[in-house]
Amino acid sequence: LTLLKALNNLKEKINFNLLIIGYGANKKKIKNFIIRNKLSKKVKLMNFQKNPYKYLAKAKALVLFSRFEGMPNVVLESMICKTPVIVSDFEGVEDIVIDKETGYIVQRKNIEQLSKAMLFIIQNPNRIQPISENAYQFAKQLSENSISNYSLLINK
Repeated sequence: LTLLKALNNLKEKINFNLLIIGYGANKKKIKNFIIRNKLSKKVKLMNFQKNPYKYLAKAKALVLFSRFEGMPNVVLESMICKTPVIVSDFEGVEDIVIDKETGYIVQRKNIEQLSKAMLFIIQNPNRIQPISENAYQFAKQLSENSISNYSLLINK
């Protein structure tokens, strides 16, 4: 809902389409918010997708605005696709996203900060490209390290 509220603030400033992928307890609230705020033409809800890469690769950004997360694989997947990421400041996120170096970290529940980060990404594609490249290199290195660590364990 915070993401939708932030986009609702921007609907007069930018043209956007939002795809929300996955299941969740707030699905009914989300649908009602979309209808109440006349966002039906701009926001699409889609159930869980086994292969999200085709969506991530074409996205202007991934927004993961959670209160808490385990290992946020979708953030790493977005980084591999060179898709900019905006995440909330859930515990441990700084191990994956370095603010303004590999993505953007925004305070939880801060709709204004989230709106500004999304607007910046959309309006500044040339300034975002180096951040996306840094994120890609980080995720690639992480993957290579993980694979080599797993192979060490398997070969023991």
